[in-house]
Amino acid sequence: MKDLTNLETILSLPNTILKKFYKYAQKQIFSADSPIMYEDQTPVVAYILSKGKATIEDHYHNEKKVSKGNIIGLKELITHSKSSVSATIEKGSEVYILDRSCIKEILNKDTQLKEEIDKLIA
Repeated sequence: MKDLTNLETILSLPNTILKKFYKYAQKQIFSADSPIMYEDQTPVVAYILSKGKATIEDHYHNEKKVSKGNIIGLKELITHSKSSVSATIEKGSEVYILDRSCIKEILNKDTQLKEEIDKLIA
């Protein structure tokens, strides 16, 4: 059984970083449980949970619940790598969606933020 505690797919970010991302992201509220990432998929967006929960699951069916303040798929989006897990957003959850071009724009404008993100995904 794999421990999902230190999963790289999920990053818990300080509010100061989240606020910078919120300005550029598109908000979405899910009306049903919805898969947002599949194992071995290279994501085209990252998701910031602002309300609600998501379930992260590996191929052994180990699960981890994540909630507000976590971003799912950022490392994979930036590094253009495949996800090692699947993720499902729960009904009623609110997320902010960041695509690759949005991330590049943010990181090109804010070198301090880029350095902080680089440290988190290293």
